[in-house]
Amino acid sequence: MKTILELLESSSPNDNSKGFNKLLKKQFIRNPELKIFLHNKNRQLVGDFLLNYEYFTSNNISAIHQFILQNLSNTDKLFVSDLIDFAVDYQLPIPVRQCYCLLERFGDDDDYPQISFLNYLLVNKPAVDCKKLERLLNNIIDNKRCSIYAQLRASILLYELNQKKRYVFNVIAYTQIDDACKILLDNILSNIQETKIHRAYGSILNQISKDRLTLIYPISNCGLSPKQSSLILNSYK
Repeated sequence: MKTILELLESSSPNDNSKGFNKLLKKQFIRNPELKIFLHNKNRQLVGDFLLNYEYFTSNNISAIHQFILQNLSNTDKLFVSDLIDFAVDYQLPIPVRQCYCLLERFGDDDDYPQISFLNYLLVNKPAVDCKKLERLLNNIIDNKRCSIYAQLRASILLYELNQKKRYVFNVIAYTQIDDACKILLDNILSNIQETKIHRAYGSILNQISKDRLTLIYPISNCGLSPKQSSLILNSYK
């Protein structure tokens, strides 16, 4: 009978699937075994394991952290996205400057690592290179090739950096363009409450995200003018 590692290293997709399912059920994995698995050629398998295994020890997490730091420049974008998602889930520090390049890539294939890194920034709120970070985030907002979900995250981060109301206009406008943005906004407000946008506009944003308030134009007591909001909405038609 093949061992788990033999199944995972097999060229047979059926063997890989069996090995993956057996590995997920193990309640203890030694670091030497873990390190061998992390270097498996099937990056999707490795990423799925990192995001679904429930029994990592502190030693396992330390080894995975070192692996993440060594692989942030991997050319497999989905794999890099999984690595950053793991760092977010386990609150692991990653070199922010090294990941700035992820914010400079535009297009459907680049959305995954870009969004993962934006999630990392939302949770960790780094204060380094603020001017450069502002420029990169504004590029995401201005570039139509970026997904609206990346743009919503970028707008929240920009308000965190400079408290300019136009980024609140953006957030509200995105929720009027795509209902999925309301769900995303609700998740962000629920899970990351210590943000400046939450403290300043949490009440109205919570109402919008939970469909308790649907706007054609933002209400006046939010400090957002109909003209400014209309310009944002019209730019996405």
